[in-house]
Amino acid sequence: MPPATDRIAAFVRASVTVRLIEHLRLEAFAALPARSVTIHLRVPRGPVCSISARRDGAFASDRARGWPSLILFFPGPIDLVRVLSGTKGRVIPIPTGFRFVRAGASFRALTGALAAAFADDQTRPRMLLLATLFAVEQVARHDPYVAARLARIPHGTIMVTMASTRAMILRDANGLSVRAEQATADDVDASANAELEFADADTALALLTGKISAAIALAERRVLLHGRIPMIQNLFPIIDRVGVYLRSAS
Repeated sequence: MPPATDRIAAFVRASVTVRLIEHLRLEAFAALPARSVTIHLRVPRGPVCSISARRDGAFASDRARGWPSLILFFPGPIDLVRVLSGTKGRVIPIPTGFRFVRAGASFRALTGALAAAFADDQTRPRMLLLATLFAVEQVARHDPYVAARLARIPHGTIMVTMASTRAMILRDANGLSVRAEQATADDVDASANAELEFADADTALALLTGKISAAIALAERRVLLHGRIPMIQNLFPIIDRVGVYLRSAS
């Protein structure tokens, strides 16, 4: 990949990884210590993000929050992309607290649980949907092509729903931001200006992995659009662009 693409891919991979850890099932944290451990991920002139985790869950940030027990320093953007994708890359662990060994073990356990969630047929569609939406937020910030596309999306809120997963995409003067949560079938957010609804998890998986196109999914009513349709129509090309970065380590 060109250097600029490497850098954007690193922003995407770092943010998606720490934010997905937040959304792991509670049992993924059972073996972690009761007291929180914090790990920072750093790349020169690239992303700096953090994850704080303990037995009852995790808190992720696209910034360096809290004093870390361990810093994972990646010499270059492609190193972060490769390591967090499970392939060979350079990473330098820098102990910054007396609990650095436990912090490293916790991070390995959580990234292992994340890989297992993607391998599980039951949890993969939800994790892939969240990964795509979190990546949309980062690509909208750092990719000039997407910035031009973003200008075509009116300000407002898009709700994305799939089974019990609901995510809100906020478009405002600051760009795009994504908030994800669990939802019941009866939950309705009256503030949303538009809604993108997947008929089922299989549809979301097929669309997000490129097995079917958005046009076919819409024609077969496997994806439903409600509200201000142009908001969602202009979102699809951005989702396609995201795939470039999510597949960049392969």
